[in-house]
Amino acid sequence: MKENDLCGWFLVNKPVGLSSRKTGNLISRKINAQKFGHIGTLDPNASGLLPILINDATRFAFGLEKADKSYRATIQFGWSSTTDDSEGDISFKNYLSAKYLNYEFVNQQLQEFIGEIWQIPPAYSAIRIGSQRLYQKMRHPRKTKENFQLINIPPKLVKIYAIQLEKINFEKQSIVIKIDCGSGTYIRSIARELGERLGCGGYILTLERISLADFNLVDSVNFKNFENTSNEEIIKKYLRPADQLTKNLIPIKLSNLNCKKILNGQKVNIEKNKFQAAKMQKVRLYSENDKFIGIGIIDQEYLIASRLLPIQNF
Repeated sequence: MKENDLCGWFLVNKPVGLSSRKTGNLISRKINAQKFGHIGTLDPNASGLLPILINDATRFAFGLEKADKSYRATIQFGWSSTTDDSEGDISFKNYLSAKYLNYEFVNQQLQEFIGEIWQIPPAYSAIRIGSQRLYQKMRHPRKTKENFQLINIPPKLVKIYAIQLEKINFEKQSIVIKIDCGSGTYIRSIARELGERLGCGGYILTLERISLADFNLVDSVNFKNFENTSNEEIIKKYLRPADQLTKNLIPIKLSNLNCKKILNGQKVNIEKNKFQAAKMQKVRLYSENDKFIGIGIIDQEYLIASRLLPIQNF
């Protein structure tokens, strides 16, 4: 298989110290891919699951972009950070007294985050305000601590399913939590808000994404494996098929004639009630020989193309 014909994705266990983009760039260059994308940005000091999409598989990123996620995080009390993690300017706030640093009290505070909540994203984050991402605004050379508060960061509605308090370190005044949440949740914001509620400040010391949709760390590939493996072995061992990104969609197998129609932009008639799909619902499309050709949309009795692979032979 030529590098330009590659189409698939890697589920990478990103290490601490690399940005998400740098991780994707190194893997893409290693296998000589034309382009890549990644789903769910992880900050450089965070680790864990990071999907890296290769070439035309980037067309199907939507399949995991809104997926639920789980994280394991260490929250440091007593200090605050301009970035809500260890990368920012850190200042001492207040020690948390033994009266409050106990399992029952801290766990009670954590449970108040469960449900649909509004949170203020970190000042250094990828959300857009106007034409710029927030981290770009904050890294402007004229941005100083004095006007740090002048940027109005709009709150964001997110969903928290569960939070487990796994460990308390009384000496270091830190806790370890596991959190299950919806897409777009900022764990750094939870650390900051929890510290504010306890009156002592708080920021993320370590962060690891441990699940994404139905995928877990055991399904991932350690980044070092890409450095120590040949191109051919990387593709053979670790490249996942593109249709795995959309496995939550209903699969539909098409005849060769209907494949040609879809690939040429024509509508295809489908039998009523044959597919239990709602109007305008997305579906996975396959040829007669089970080759994935892309995504279609059911519109009443018609099937129309949505996002297709540039397939010549099927």
